[in-house]
Amino acid sequence: MPHFTSFTTPGGEEMVIQSKKDFDHMTALARLGEERIDAEDIRAIRARLARGEEEVFPHEVVTRLIEGESPVRVYREFRGLTMTRLADISGLSQSLISEIESGKKDGGMRAMKALAAALGTTIDDLIWDKDD
Repeated sequence: MPHFTSFTTPGGEEMVIQSKKDFDHMTALARLGEERIDAEDIRAIRARLARGEEEVFPHEVVTRLIEGESPVRVYREFRGLTMTRLADISGLSQSLISEIESGKKDGGMRAMKALAAALGTTIDDLIWDKDD
């Protein structure tokens, strides 16, 4: 059982003094708990990946999205689709897709829903504000 001494500072803050050995022991236990949680998280992510509920993206894709490039363009190119093919799959015109990718148009909910379905992603992944 760890030994410690507790006291209250003149400012009202409660403090604890304990041996270095006990501190190291508590720190090691905390690390083990964190590692266990990390291992559980990793197993859960791997299971979602195996079920197709999660997807891994290359660094380049993530960087392009973070830098504010059109998510429609980034996902389209990542999926290996031309604008013409995306237009065929989504039922939208190639010109509308071009305007969405260039930021000239927002696309509206119907268009974004169609694009998300065609690109295998969610509407949330496609909505972006280049000023953010």
